[in-house]
Amino acid sequence: MEELSKVISEFKGFIKRSLIPSSSFWMMFVLFDIYYQDKALLIFLAKEHHILMIMFLLIIFMGFAVLLNLLQQTIYDNRLKENFDGWIYSNQNNTLIKYRDEVAKRLNLVDYTDNILYQKIGKGMKTERYVDDIKIIGVFFISLLIMVVLVVYRETITIWEEKEISKIFIIIVTLFIMYIIYFIGKELSKAKYRSRAIRIYTNFLAKDDKKSITFQYYSI
Repeated sequence: MEELSKVISEFKGFIKRSLIPSSSFWMMFVLFDIYYQDKALLIFLAKEHHILMIMFLLIIFMGFAVLLNLLQQTIYDNRLKENFDGWIYSNQNNTLIKYRDEVAKRLNLVDYTDNILYQKIGKGMKTERYVDDIKIIGVFFISLLIMVVLVVYRETITIWEEKEISKIFIIIVTLFIMYIIYFIGKELSKAKYRSRAIRIYTNFLAKDDKKSITFQYYSI
């Protein structure tokens, strides 16, 4: 029974961190399909399907969810391994720096970052909701990047046929838009990491102060 509970728990994590975030891509894709009046996906889903086809679609959906999760890990998470100071909600930066330096001082660290401090003191703390939010944000913006490519590709075909604009200009504008989307996604992810770091630091400092008070009490 305990093993079954562990399996269910693991699958629950997959749903929260992979399947639910990936639904944003399918929402955007349906809107894309409706906007261009193809409605191929909606027409396909409206048909009756054999149970094997339904299972195949579920496998595709889960596989694509894993792919989006891997892209989120590569494009965002792996690039946020230092400090979490940022542009969005920058009013938290001073608080973060203050607590970060205080924690490092108590740990007698000279070279440190938010990520290093998390590895040292954050592992045992319950911060799953921050991770879930970060996954949702990252996958949403990855999905948005993919949709920008699809939309620009679709529009480029029409524009190029009508010879209204040069292909080089389209590429430059697309790259600029993609960078803005990437930057916003990165900053929002960093803001969540920043909130998590502040919570970890305050919890650690509170526990450390409590230990210090207890030690002084027994010393007396």
